[in-house]
Amino acid sequence: MGTLVQFKNNLLKYEAKERPIFVITSVFNNVKLKDLKIASAKMLLAARLNQSRIYKSAGYKNNLPHFHEWLIILFHTTYAIYSEKDWEPGTDDLSLQELKNSLQVYVEEEVIPEQLLADKTQIIRFLCNTYPLNYLRTELWHCMEAALTNQAFYRKKDEQADLLYYYQLLAALIEAAHYLNNPTL
Repeated sequence: MGTLVQFKNNLLKYEAKERPIFVITSVFNNVKLKDLKIASAKMLLAARLNQSRIYKSAGYKNNLPHFHEWLIILFHTTYAIYSEKDWEPGTDDLSLQELKNSLQVYVEEEVIPEQLLADKTQIIRFLCNTYPLNYLRTELWHCMEAALTNQAFYRKKDEQADLLYYYQLLAALIEAAHYLNNPTL
């Protein structure tokens, strides 16, 4: 795993304002969707179990499942944008059909309205209107900090480096989605 330095020595998330599609493409060129989902789940679990940081309070801890759900929908939607394919019924691309099916679960649970499923940009707009960018930046930072200090999960230096790598990817996707939705932020 390498550092995502792509343009003029800037971290990838700093490119999101000018080139959100480039950022999304760069993220998924560097990591598989499955690995991003696993890394985020591990980070949020480590953060939630860390009793010595911000998630010691039940109020903050209860926000984590909603934040993780939001991230999963974001991953699926940005992956569909990356793949540049629509979610057509009967598609040969099993990964896209799997994404469509997983998003359908969120419709059934009334997390996202069904009419949004047909349009990836509408899902991005819905996600970005759910949480402001500053909240997401702060929540992601708190998760990473609490996870990093949870020695039960990230004992070794390479595990800590992986956490920071995935933090960069998550931050870049969040930034890209928000700037894709609202370029004038």
